[in-house]
Amino acid sequence: MFDPEEKIREAFELQERIKKQRKELKANEGRLRTLLEVLDLEHVTRAGDYERRQKISCRRTIISESFRARWPEHFNRLAKVTLKDALRELPEAEIEECCQVEEQITWEIVSHKLPGGD
Repeated sequence: MFDPEEKIREAFELQERIKKQRKELKANEGRLRTLLEVLDLEHVTRAGDYERRQKISCRRTIISESFRARWPEHFNRLAKVTLKDALRELPEAEIEECCQVEEQITWEIVSHKLPGGD
Protein backbone atom coordinates (compact mmCIF):
# COMPACT_ATOMS: atom_id res chain seq x y z
CA MET A 1 0.00 0.00 0.00
CA PHE A 2 1.25 3.50 -0.83
CA ASP A 3 2.32 5.38 2.28
CA PRO A 4 2.85 9.07 1.39
CA GLU A 5 4.55 9.88 4.69
CA GLU A 6 7.07 7.07 4.19
CA LYS A 7 7.80 8.16 0.59
CA ILE A 8 8.22 11.84 1.41
CA ARG A 9 10.43 11.03 4.41
CA GLU A 10 12.58 8.77 2.22
CA ALA A 11 12.83 11.54 -0.40
CA PHE A 12 13.86 14.04 2.29
CA GLU A 13 16.51 11.70 3.70
CA LEU A 14 17.93 11.02 0.23
CA GLN A 15 17.97 14.72 -0.56
CA GLU A 16 19.87 15.51 2.63
CA ARG A 17 22.32 12.64 2.08
CA ILE A 18 23.01 13.88 -1.46
CA LYS A 19 23.61 17.44 -0.20
CA LYS A 20 26.10 16.12 2.36
CA GLN A 21 27.84 13.93 -0.22
CA ARG A 22 28.12 16.84 -2.68
CA LYS A 23 29.69 18.99 0.02
CA GLU A 24 32.14 16.22 0.91
CA LEU A 25 32.89 15.65 -2.78
CA LYS A 26 33.63 19.34 -3.33
CA ALA A 27 36.00 19.35 -0.34
CA ASN A 28 37.71 16.16 -1.54
CA GLU A 29 38.10 17.54 -5.07
CA GLY A 30 39.76 20.66 -3.63
CA ARG A 31 42.13 18.56 -1.53
CA LEU A 32 42.97 16.39 -4.56
CA ARG A 33 43.75 19.48 -6.67
CA THR A 34 46.04 20.76 -3.92
CA LEU A 35 47.86 17.43 -3.63
CA LEU A 36 48.30 17.17 -7.41
CA GLU A 37 49.70 20.72 -7.53
CA VAL A 38 52.19 19.93 -4.75
CA LEU A 39 53.28 16.74 -6.51
CA ASP A 40 53.71 18.70 -9.73
CA LEU A 41 55.76 21.44 -8.04
CA GLU A 42 57.97 18.82 -6.41
CA HIS A 43 58.27 16.90 -9.72
CA VAL A 44 57.07 13.67 -8.10
CA THR A 45 56.00 11.11 -10.67
CA ARG A 46 56.45 7.96 -8.64
CA ALA A 47 56.72 7.08 -4.96
CA GLY A 48 56.46 3.57 -3.58
CA ASP A 49 53.60 1.72 -5.23
CA TYR A 50 52.02 4.88 -6.67
CA GLU A 51 52.61 6.70 -9.91
CA ARG A 52 51.26 10.04 -11.11
CA ARG A 53 50.35 9.78 -14.78
CA GLN A 54 49.34 12.54 -17.12
CA LYS A 55 46.20 12.04 -19.15
CA ILE A 56 45.68 14.31 -22.13
CA SER A 57 42.34 14.62 -23.86
CA CYS A 58 41.46 16.80 -26.80
CA ARG A 59 38.22 18.31 -27.98
CA ARG A 60 37.45 20.35 -31.01
CA THR A 61 36.02 23.82 -30.65
CA ILE A 62 34.86 26.37 -33.16
CA ILE A 63 36.95 29.51 -33.63
CA SER A 64 34.09 32.00 -33.62
CA GLU A 65 35.80 34.66 -35.74
CA SER A 66 36.78 32.15 -38.46
CA PHE A 67 33.31 30.60 -38.52
CA ARG A 68 31.62 34.02 -38.70
CA ALA A 69 33.92 35.13 -41.54
CA ARG A 70 33.23 31.96 -43.54
CA TRP A 71 29.48 31.55 -42.84
CA PRO A 72 28.02 34.80 -41.45
CA GLU A 73 24.40 33.77 -42.09
CA HIS A 74 24.84 30.50 -40.20
CA PHE A 75 26.75 32.20 -37.40
CA ASN A 76 23.92 34.64 -36.75
CA ARG A 77 21.46 31.76 -36.52
CA LEU A 78 23.65 29.38 -34.50
CA ALA A 79 25.60 31.64 -32.15
CA LYS A 80 24.72 31.49 -28.48
CA VAL A 81 25.37 34.45 -26.21
CA THR A 82 25.27 33.81 -22.49
CA LEU A 83 23.89 36.42 -20.13
CA LYS A 84 27.13 36.28 -18.15
CA ASP A 85 29.19 37.10 -21.26
CA ALA A 86 26.79 39.86 -22.34
CA LEU A 87 26.91 41.49 -18.89
CA ARG A 88 30.71 41.58 -19.08
CA GLU A 89 30.48 43.62 -22.29
CA LEU A 90 27.33 45.72 -21.92
CA PRO A 91 25.34 47.52 -19.22
CA GLU A 92 22.50 45.41 -17.85
CA ALA A 93 19.90 48.09 -18.64
CA GLU A 94 20.83 47.96 -22.33
CA ILE A 95 20.50 44.20 -22.71
CA GLU A 96 17.28 43.89 -20.69
CA GLU A 97 15.09 44.13 -23.81
CA CYS A 98 16.93 41.12 -25.26
CA CYS A 99 16.40 38.95 -22.19
CA GLN A 100 13.65 36.56 -21.23
CA VAL A 101 12.94 34.82 -17.96
CA GLU A 102 12.44 31.07 -18.12
CA GLU A 103 10.78 29.49 -15.13
CA GLN A 104 12.41 26.37 -13.80
CA ILE A 105 10.62 24.35 -11.17
CA THR A 106 12.50 22.09 -8.79
CA TRP A 107 11.24 20.33 -5.72
CA GLU A 108 12.74 20.29 -2.27
CA ILE A 109 11.53 18.27 0.67
CA VAL A 110 11.58 20.05 4.03
CA SER A 111 11.20 18.45 7.42
CA HIS A 112 8.78 19.82 9.99
CA LYS A 113 9.98 17.30 12.54
CA LEU A 114 11.55 18.74 15.67
CA PRO A 115 15.23 17.86 16.14
CA GLY A 116 15.62 14.83 18.37
CA GLY A 117 11.96 13.85 18.08
CA ASP A 118 11.16 10.53 16.45
